[in-house]
Amino acid sequence: MLARVERRRSDFAARGYGEGHRVGLLFQNRPVFVEMWFALNALGVSVVPINPDLRQSELEYIIAHSEMNVAFVLAERRSEIEAAAREAGRAIPVATGNDQVPAPFGGARASVAGDASTECALLYTSGTTGQPKGCVLTNRYFLHSGDWYRDVGGLIDLKDDEERMITPLPLFHMNAMAVSLMAMLSVGGSLTQSIFKGGSLKGQYDYSKARYDELLANYHKAVISAFSDVENALTAVQQTSDQLQREQEAVNQAQRAYDYAQSQFRGGIINIITLLNTQTSLFSAEDTLMQVKFSHLQALVSLFNALGCGWQQSTVNVS
Repeated sequence: MLARVERRRSDFAARGYGEGHRVGLLFQNRPVFVEMWFALNALGVSVVPINPDLRQSELEYIIAHSEMNVAFVLAERRSEIEAAAREAGRAIPVATGNDQVPAPFGGARASVAGDASTECALLYTSGTTGQPKGCVLTNRYFLHSGDWYRDVGGLIDLKDDEERMITPLPLFHMNAMAVSLMAMLSVGGSLTQSIFKGGSLKGQYDYSKARYDELLANYHKAVISAFSDVENALTAVQQTSDQLQREQEAVNQAQRAYDYAQSQFRGGIINIITLLNTQTSLFSAEDTLMQVKFSHLQALVSLFNALGCGWQQSTVNVS
């Protein structure tokens, strides 16, 4: 591998790759990822690992936001990355690992050996909660991560020149790139990563992604339903509250009418039938008021429940 890294370093140097350039890499778990990363690092160039599962809009964002100068990708992803670069308004060259090294977008720059503070990589989050977020990582970060894992002790004890580590994690992920790989590099070990397993890895990935999409859709459905329940409950509370005021006023008026009718009855102005009719109107208004109060309390309970609150059922002992 050292010979391949050196050959790639020479090719990159001849085309003017240097400090300040950023190179996108989309190779999943393949040795060419490591070869290009180390070759570019020797020139002071930072790499931008590309998650192959990013959506088109996220690829466009990363290309523009990182100010990427070139991207090296798998042959089957080339047209996709070229399209994303065009949409991002950054016409970077896109090549495969077997192509001749293109000149970097923006022109040549001077190469440097770099030090601990030199930018090594720009890693992005998955973007599940918005746009992917970039994190600039220096050489010191990668060296420290590998040394930390090597020296952590406990369940493992890494020895020089005899370790073989297998990791299922992708190289665009911080753990595999900065921890596992750098730890093996620091002890002269070997890192094994799965590339082909008869389609089982892709099948597992497709299943996991479909399951994630299903859970996400269910979550969105639950959130929308919850907002709808709260809105309906708030509307019911407001409507019953307004109705409660109107019915209370109706009861008050019916009570005044009944009191006035009683005075008239005692004075001999009206008969008993008129008084009883007035009393019936009062009872009817009071009955309607009780029904509205019950509806209002039901609406409050529905709102309490819609907001995620609950209650414990208890038994009352009546002796």
